[in-house]
Amino acid sequence: MELVAAKCPSCGAGIQVPNNKDFAFCTFCGSNVKVRESVIMKSDVDTDNLVALGNVELQAKDYNEAMDYFTRVLEADGKNHNAWLGKGKATIRKSKSELKLYEEAFVYFRNASDHCPEPGREDLINGIIEEYNGKEFFTAHIEFLDKLVKLRPDKKFLLLLISRIDSVETDMQKSGNKLTPVKEAIRTDALTLLKEHYPQDYEKYLRDIEKWRNARNDQSANNEIIEFEKKKKALFSGKRFLGDLFTTSLLNIIITGIIIMLFDSFDISVTEGSGRFVIIFFVLAVFTNFAVFMNKRRELKRLKENLSLTKNPFKNMTQ
Repeated sequence: MELVAAKCPSCGAGIQVPNNKDFAFCTFCGSNVKVRESVIMKSDVDTDNLVALGNVELQAKDYNEAMDYFTRVLEADGKNHNAWLGKGKATIRKSKSELKLYEEAFVYFRNASDHCPEPGREDLINGIIEEYNGKEFFTAHIEFLDKLVKLRPDKKFLLLLISRIDSVETDMQKSGNKLTPVKEAIRTDALTLLKEHYPQDYEKYLRDIEKWRNARNDQSANNEIIEFEKKKKALFSGKRFLGDLFTTSLLNIIITGIIIMLFDSFDISVTEGSGRFVIIFFVLAVFTNFAVFMNKRRELKRLKENLSLTKNPFKNMTQ
């Protein structure tokens, strides 16, 4: 069963009636409506005049009034592309950056495009794209921009879409995440359209993105070098030296006392008095300080290796 736009003969209200029945019920006044008669009455609506009035209200920026006129036209003729176009314009012009209104207007514009005769369709689509010029688009609009560029691959919106996805990817990389497959696919499609329709801009984009990546890598390498120098300085700083000296000295005193106790337990004769303590402590100090020195060398080597891998992450793979 298909519903068609009609007009109630009793109250004049716009209604929808089934085209396979003789009578229908008016939900406004409650009267029985003869389907054929109501459709004929509805066909008497001057749709061209209503569209013209709607366009006047558009110019006056009274978008709600314009919507009423275009809606009345569509109640009489659901395939009137000018009315669908007018509804889309009224919706998009009263929006700021609300995604919901962008989407709603796009539905109206698509209906206008679908019902527009072929000779004027290209101009209509150009007008639709123009309606979105000057509007704000953020990362939340990526999926919508994808639909817009597929309606017509406008250069401005293609580059805007690609830049928004690049921005999302940069933010995700900072937190160690990757771009979602959906957004990756959208960017691939956008780059394909850019290459096909605007090859010079496509080549410029590739050069710019390469420069940006190199600059980012250079900055990252500089940060790594600065961090390496800080750690190296801290490793051989006076504060670190005094800390190591205190720790090893305390450890050596404890171990020296334990060794002297063991010597006494087994009646092992070594130099008597404080001389015995000094000799043992000195020997331990030589070994422990040598161990500390070698440990610092190993730590410095590890820092250098990490810095080398930062500059060339594929070093291990080529060795």
